[in-house]
Amino acid sequence: MGRGVPSSIVADALGTPKRTGNKLADKGVLSYKRDGRGYKIFDLETAQAEYDAYTGEGQADDEDTDWNVEQKKADTRIKRARADMLELEREEMMGRYHRSEYVADAMDELIFATRSKLLALPGKLAPVVANMSDQAEVSAAIKREITATLDELAAYKYQPGYYRDRLREELRKEPIDDGGGDA
Repeated sequence: MGRGVPSSIVADALGTPKRTGNKLADKGVLSYKRDGRGYKIFDLETAQAEYDAYTGEGQADDEDTDWNVEQKKADTRIKRARADMLELEREEMMGRYHRSEYVADAMDELIFATRSKLLALPGKLAPVVANMSDQAEVSAAIKREITATLDELAAYKYQPGYYRDRLREELRKEPIDDGGGDA
């Protein structure tokens, strides 16, 4: 079994109502396994093949032309792509994946903090080392301040809640593309 997906993703990929995945599994049409919490988990490709066999889709008959076969293949690719997108969105909402712009923002914050700390060192150290005459003493003072600054920067913590809230806020603002193709 490949990557397991919940019944709602299977239903979306098949272009059926949300409850259909569970209903078809209960009827024995779709095979599944249970995850650690007892939820039904499906292999998307297997579910697609089982659904096609159940509905008679994907079976060639005398009326099937090359165009119809290609159309059915394209429909299957679209359904799989839609399911993959839904799975990625689910993983993103759970905080397992992050949008590249969020990662870039986090890196920018860390780089800006590093830059600010390093630029502050001369002003912080000048009064301390100005009265020192021993080179070893000056070196030790500089090393102590640099180490303290690096320790502060090393304490930087990723804040998943901030990015999860930011994602939810963006999703409220954006129209959600359900793949329905209303063009």
